[in-house]
Amino acid sequence: MRLCFVIAVDPETEKTQMFGVRYMPVWAYTLAAHLRSIPEIEIILHDTRLLGDQPLPQADCYFYSALNQDVPANIKLLRQLRVRYPEALHAIGGPATGSLKMAGRLSELDAFDGIFLGEGEEHSLAFIQQLRSYSGRKPMLYTPPQRFDLSHSLPMDFKLLSQSAGDYYGGVVEVSRGCPFLCEFCDIRTLPDNNKAHNKPIETIIKDLEQFLQLGITNVLLACDNLIGDPVWATKLCDAIIEMKERTGYRPRCYTWLTINVVNHPQLIKKMRAAGFDMFFIGLESFGANQLLETAKIQNTKFNLPEAVRLIQSHGIVVVAGLIFGFDSDNDDTVQEALDGILSSGLISGDPTLLTALSGTPLYRRMELAGRLRHGKVALGGLKYSTNIKYLRPKNKIISDYVKFVKTFNSASFQIKRFRSFLNCVGHQEQEKVSGYIQPGKLLTLVTKNRAAVKSAALRLGKFLISPARVAAVIWGAIMTARHPQGAWAHYFFWVFNWSNSIVKYGSISAKDFDIESVEEKITRQHIIPDGYEADFFEPIPTAKIKAQRQLTVRSLEKLTPP
Repeated sequence: MRLCFVIAVDPETEKTQMFGVRYMPVWAYTLAAHLRSIPEIEIILHDTRLLGDQPLPQADCYFYSALNQDVPANIKLLRQLRVRYPEALHAIGGPATGSLKMAGRLSELDAFDGIFLGEGEEHSLAFIQQLRSYSGRKPMLYTPPQRFDLSHSLPMDFKLLSQSAGDYYGGVVEVSRGCPFLCEFCDIRTLPDNNKAHNKPIETIIKDLEQFLQLGITNVLLACDNLIGDPVWATKLCDAIIEMKERTGYRPRCYTWLTINVVNHPQLIKKMRAAGFDMFFIGLESFGANQLLETAKIQNTKFNLPEAVRLIQSHGIVVVAGLIFGFDSDNDDTVQEALDGILSSGLISGDPTLLTALSGTPLYRRMELAGRLRHGKVALGGLKYSTNIKYLRPKNKIISDYVKFVKTFNSASFQIKRFRSFLNCVGHQEQEKVSGYIQPGKLLTLVTKNRAAVKSAALRLGKFLISPARVAAVIWGAIMTARHPQGAWAHYFFWVFNWSNSIVKYGSISAKDFDIESVEEKITRQHIIPDGYEADFFEPIPTAKIKAQRQLTVRSLEKLTPP
């Protein structure tokens, strides 16, 4: 049997969000490792991001994995392949399948022969075997009987890695799943028992890194829901990476996702820096306390966020911030709070998205009970800016605030201030020069392989050159970087790269680029805290935790309810 793993993505998101930077499909390498021992299966990988319109090779089964916004691109490709190879089977898995099921929209995947719902490591072979003998008219649904035990994880498939790893921006290793926190909008908590950390064996992660070493891969994304969901395990992982560095001379540049409470573990931050971590993604969400309480982001309320960010960056680690507009608690000061927070934090990355209700989350259920759900593309980036909820604040205010934010955010004066603020704190707690996850040479190599990315890069350069203020800011930023005692050139290029991306995305944004709605009738309590929400304990996590989140959210939203 010939099995082809297929990567097809939403072209608009690819163009407006990634700018030629592509990450390896870790799911394909992971499933290949669990299937490789079956002698009659031949495994191939076809990534349309790299191969464009090149014809796909013939296979017995094509296996797709999609995010929500990628589903139309996958279905379009499937229909083309139906004509070319009518006997082939087509199956889909990944985040989109679970999301569509929870939203009651699984019929949107009826074009496929099979739909895999869950984690595929141990059950992908059984799924494929059943699919080959299935004769139903509707897609075959397959749900694993239980979650995959990560202690049974295998290192990624080296054969597939060695064939294609050089086409991507570094390597990706999935290290854990789950997060102990309770954010109302987050879909991590929608999986069974996922409100705690499920960690891979550290020795398996080290074997993956040793494979990257063999392939010359130094940029490493450690993919997870929250690396410090279990701080003790995270510390042991850092110790193992440090030991590997000393043993092999490997010098990885690491990026991962975690929560702001890492500042409670100063020794762990130092070990992460020693292990090679250069960048953290952290969901700050808002600099307003009410917004954080509304979404039960209780861990963020325990800190002065700008001070916490600066402390992390003082170790030479860049914080990439998640920021959100559109909370019910947003007000006329929210945009200015965000701009002030960015400057005082020294953030050089992170621009806001609009709040969206992901299927299966408490936020989705609250919007559903309140009659505030709407049809919209559940993804952001490019045109249009679309969400699936009706906001409390007037639509025109949300749009004007967002446009105001972008105009200020992209100005040369604001950008040079944020970069100066960053340089004033980055790297001050260490003597070695900072390196940085971003490698301009590697980025340039990837961009030049992609015609659309080359066009985007030319557009980016053109927009800079027509603005003397931007050119002056870039030159002044270079002078400040040259004077920095630890050296921060990689971070300088990262700042310019992010700023130029923002100009491409938002430089000509206007009201017509938004597809959003607001509640039109008189706002009542039912719109904010609908009947049934407080006792709607539907998630597959401990009831006590669900109750705690509902209480936090309701307590904050009570301030907004009309008398």
